[in-house]
Amino acid sequence: MQDAMEYHGEFSIGAQARVEAAKIRAARTFDTAKRGLAPMGHGSPTDVEKILRQYIMSVFATFAHEACELGCQHIWTIAQVDFAVEKFLQAWTVEAYYEKGYDTRGHRLSDMTSHTNGSILDDVKRRFRESAEWEQYQNEKLAAAESQAQRPTISGHGAAEITQRGKLLSLANMQATNLSAAVERLDVASMPSSRKAERKALSNSYFGSFPEKILVLDMCWAAKQRYREWMRWIGGRLKDGSKPDRAFRAVLTSGLRPEEYRPGSTRPKAWK
Repeated sequence: MQDAMEYHGEFSIGAQARVEAAKIRAARTFDTAKRGLAPMGHGSPTDVEKILRQYIMSVFATFAHEACELGCQHIWTIAQVDFAVEKFLQAWTVEAYYEKGYDTRGHRLSDMTSHTNGSILDDVKRRFRESAEWEQYQNEKLAAAESQAQRPTISGHGAAEITQRGKLLSLANMQATNLSAAVERLDVASMPSSRKAERKALSNSYFGSFPEKILVLDMCWAAKQRYREWMRWIGGRLKDGSKPDRAFRAVLTSGLRPEEYRPGSTRPKAWK
């Protein structure tokens, strides 16, 4: 079960509620469509994959619309809109797949994301981008870009102050903020959330693949990492590619029990 998705600070309570409502409606539509496959004599993995993609993209469309609204309001740059939307699609695909990625016989569907870094696989990404929801996003992003392009340029001399989220920001400071810095700030704010969703899904997949209960401490021992590093990693605070990240991923994607991954070594009782 995934933790509640974290939203950007610029997303209003109403915007967040609309995305969550879209998830509920999409889930009901998916479940109904999947139940209808078996009586019709269908239900192949391909059939279920099709409605799973629709499930993902219907929610994506709602999030993308709210992100583009922030672009139209000149709160986010177009680069920030695109970055946030791509990250949401990645995290949401991971979450949706691990919750509903089974055919009508209970077998896992083909992977949609990489087990290495959580990125969406190329073929899946291509199908997403062929959808009506993706075309809708492109149209809304274009409208936001044109709105920002028509905004008049204001001289920095005696710059006026504007109100954004209840705070006064000087126009001079806004003009001094370049695109790369804006994307970097967004990355810092959003990446822990995206990492957290992807890593939680990877953890659920590993621990759920064995009939017996696997202790987190035993998995940490096999990875040669302390429990405190696990908490930092699963919470999204450690960067991809760091030593703990590589160590935990090696165990979680191995398909081996801790004692099989690190044979001949037993975790001391007091170790954590």
